[in-house]
Amino acid sequence: MTLLLAFVLVLQSGESTAPGPGMGILIRGAASADLREGLSTLSADTVAAYPEASWRDDLFELEVSARVDYPPDSQDVTIEPLTAGAFFRWPGSPWISAGVFRGIRDPFVYGVSEPVLEWNSTGTEDMNGASLEAGGVLGFSGWWNRYSDSLSWYGISSPWLGFAQVKWNCLDPDSSSPKVDNISGFADLRFVQPWLSFTSQGETWSGEGELRGWKPVSNAFLTLEIVPMASWAPDTLGAGLGAYLKGRSRSFSGYFRAFAPDLDTVDEATLSAGFDMLSKAGVHWSVNAFLEEMESPGVTASGIYRASPAGCGAAVHAGEDTLAVTVSALYSPVRGVSSALSVFTDLDSDSPDPGCALEVHGAGSMGIAGLRVIWRKGITELRLGVSAWID
Repeated sequence: MTLLLAFVLVLQSGESTAPGPGMGILIRGAASADLREGLSTLSADTVAAYPEASWRDDLFELEVSARVDYPPDSQDVTIEPLTAGAFFRWPGSPWISAGVFRGIRDPFVYGVSEPVLEWNSTGTEDMNGASLEAGGVLGFSGWWNRYSDSLSWYGISSPWLGFAQVKWNCLDPDSSSPKVDNISGFADLRFVQPWLSFTSQGETWSGEGELRGWKPVSNAFLTLEIVPMASWAPDTLGAGLGAYLKGRSRSFSGYFRAFAPDLDTVDEATLSAGFDMLSKAGVHWSVNAFLEEMESPGVTASGIYRASPAGCGAAVHAGEDTLAVTVSALYSPVRGVSSALSVFTDLDSDSPDPGCALEVHGAGSMGIAGLRVIWRKGITELRLGVSAWID
C-alpha cells in the first residue's frame, strides 16, 4: 500500500540573496496503514532528506544540494547529488558572470498561453555544463549555456524600450534534432497589449498571439477584459476568445475561454468557464464548467462557509456519465491547525459507492504535517505525512 497524499513544504524560507553562507535541509516522510488490520500494518515510505548549502558575495556564488534516502526496511542509505554550481561575477558589473553547473539551468522557453519548451523536455540526461551571461550595453542582456551532452541554449533579452520588450531563445543541439528558435515579446499600446511568440523548428515556423488589455466595460462595479487569441502553423490556423470578469466593489471574478486549434475542424474546440464569488454572508461560491472537443462536458459547483473556528461546505460534480456530491464540516481549533470531515458519494443508483474522509493538517514555522483517514467500501486507510525545513 502506498501513500497517495503528498505533503509539500509551504513555509520554506526560499533562496536567500543575502551575502555569506546559507545552509538548510528539507525532510519529507510518509506512512500508511490498513486500519482493518490494525495499526500493526503501519509502514513508512522512504524518508527523504534534501540538504543544501550555498555561499554568496559580490564576486562568487556557490551552491550544492543532494538527496538522501532512508529506506524503512533497509540499512542502506543512498546519497544522490542533485545540483551544484559555481559562478563568478565581474567586479563592479553584476550583469557579467561565468560559471559551471550540474543539474540546474534546465532549458525553459516561455510562450504566450503555454510554454514553448517545458522543463525536462529536451531529452537530455546530462545537465552538466557551463554558462556565460553579459549585459549592460543599452540595457540588453544575453546568456549562453553549454551542456556536456552536445546541447547549447542561448539568447538575448531587450530592455524595456518604452513601448515593447523582445526576447530571443535558441536551443541548438549538435545531433540530428532540429534547431529551435523562438522570438517572443509584447508591446504596450496604451489601450491594448499584443503578446506574440514565433517558433521555428528546422524549416517549420509556428506562432501564437493574444491581444490583452481591451476592457470594453470598466466602471466602479466591475471590469470586463476581452482577449482575442490566435495560433498558426503550416496548413493550420486556430482562433479563440477569452473573457475575464473582475469585481471592484464586490469580491467576484469569472472567465470564459473558447479556442479551436484548427478552424477547419471547429468540432474539436474546447470551451471552459468559471465564476467565483464571496458573498456578504461569508460564503465562497465557485462554479467551473468545461467541454473538451465539443463533447465530454463537466460542471463542478461548490459553496464553502468559513467562520471561526468552524465552517461547512458542499460540492457537486456532474459529468457525462457521473453525478457526485461531497459534504464537508470544517474545524480549526487554533491558528495553524485545520481539520475537515467529508462525506461523498457518486449518486449512481447501481453502485453509489459512498465514503468518508477525515483530514487534519498542522503548519508551523518549520513545516507542515498531516493525517488522513479514508473509509469506503472495502477500504479503511490511514495516511500520514510530514515535511519540514531546518536552517
